[in-house]
Amino acid sequence: MNKKIYSLVWSAALKQVVVASELAKVRGGGGSSAAASSSSSVRPKGLALALAAALLAAGMIVPTFALAAPPAAVCNTSPATPASATGNGALACGYNANANGNYATAIGYSAYAGGVYSTALGDNAHAAGNKTTALGYHAGDTFGTAAYATAVGANAYVHGAHSTAVGYETQARADYSTALGNGAYVANASTGGTAVGNSAIVRGVDGVALGNQAFANGDKNTALGSVSRAYGTQSTAVGYGAYANTNATAVGNSANA
Repeated sequence: MNKKIYSLVWSAALKQVVVASELAKVRGGGGSSAAASSSSSVRPKGLALALAAALLAAGMIVPTFALAAPPAAVCNTSPATPASATGNGALACGYNANANGNYATAIGYSAYAGGVYSTALGDNAHAAGNKTTALGYHAGDTFGTAAYATAVGANAYVHGAHSTAVGYETQARADYSTALGNGAYVANASTGGTAVGNSAIVRGVDGVALGNQAFANGDKNTALGSVSRAYGTQSTAVGYGAYANTNATAVGNSANA
């Protein structure tokens, strides 16, 4: 019984691989030797394609695609003063709301989100810094640009990078500062300051004021307790009405050092 052997060869005319007898002639050479040469050149390509398909199916390689930036979107509530979203993927909704930053969100009357990935939610909420969040009436970095900051509450204000202000009329004006509670305040240049409590105030680097009207006035001072006071530098006052000045420590009700 005669057996015929077939090979895969490249067809220049068809510009593709075809099946041919080993006796077939190819342009530029003899039958079997040319066919074998063509077949040998095809095998590595076929093996590579088969390997790639197997890896793709196994999840070991992942195809990548270039995706276009999503379009901006607006929901207008006033034809006279429409919302505006100019950043890629931005959303603006409300009278005169404006989302200029890429992927920014501004919702509310005259809300403004100008930083990349910033969020402003509320009447005149303002988030100009990148990845800054402002939630509440006039909340945010209204008088400047604070990146990575968070302001929550009516008139909550942030000015320093990575700062946090939570509560009515709180202010975190320094980098890495935190103000929590009604009227809590961290002054300019008080980097790392923390004021927690009603009208607690920090005026100094790394100062801490915790309690109703607690006051840390100076670098690295700590005032813990209602109406406690820590002045100078590196002083600590703990207790109601406690008072400490420059490298001193006062502990107890109305203690003085």
